Amino acid sequence: MGLKVTMVETIPENLQRAVEHLYKGGIVLLLDDPERENEGDLVLAAEYATPGRVHDLLRDSSRKICVSMTEQRLKSLELPPVVRQPTNPSACKFHTPVDARDEKYTGLGAEDRAAAIFALLHDTVSVYHPDSNLDVPGHTDTLRADSGGVLARQGHTEGSLELMALAGLKPMAAIVEVWDGSAMLSGPMKGKAKLEAFARNRGFPKVYINELAEYRRMQGY
Repeated sequence: MGLKVTMVETIPENLQRAVEHLYKGGIVLLLDDPERENEGDLVLAAEYATPGRVHDLLRDSSRKICVSMTEQRLKSLELPPVVRQPTNPSACKFHTPVDARDEKYTGLGAEDRAAAIFALLHDTVSVYHPDSNLDVPGHTDTLRADSGGVLARQGHTEGSLELMALAGLKPMAAIVEVWDGSAMLSGPMKGKAKLEAFARNRGFPKVYINELAEYRRMQGY
């Protein structure tokens, strides 16, 4: 396994930095267009989702951890969409939420969520199989990424899997929206200046989804 982009001279420096950080098990901040949600999600490769790293995701976020996945993986685990016909076709494609079958507490803590993400990544059977390590429903949301990636939909779901592909990591990522303040009565952190300051303060490399889309267009894939 190795970085897909290390031999590409045209990759933007900040994108290279973000990909290398992910490859080493770090967290990055993924931002979308100001004309879209104007928000940022923390992104962590599923294969590095230890309790400690998941705690880092929860600290400054909405605590609603989602796992970006391919349609093929969701089908293999038998995790269907939460609704048959979304009323908002452009919204995130939520699939059945899960808990780890051997969860220690409520399913909401860092240890339980890390166990759920580990099972989503490594289980080889359906959630309904006796040998599954997952229970449904649960507290960790699953999301289906558009097969066309950021060229089809410039969402954090698609952007996170584009980053996994560039880093040569497995196609699954834990993502969570950055929250503006610890109280749930606050809301998502919005705006380029605020989000970039947050990334600097926390030491998270940042990358914009439109940069990923532009890079894909440049590389012709």
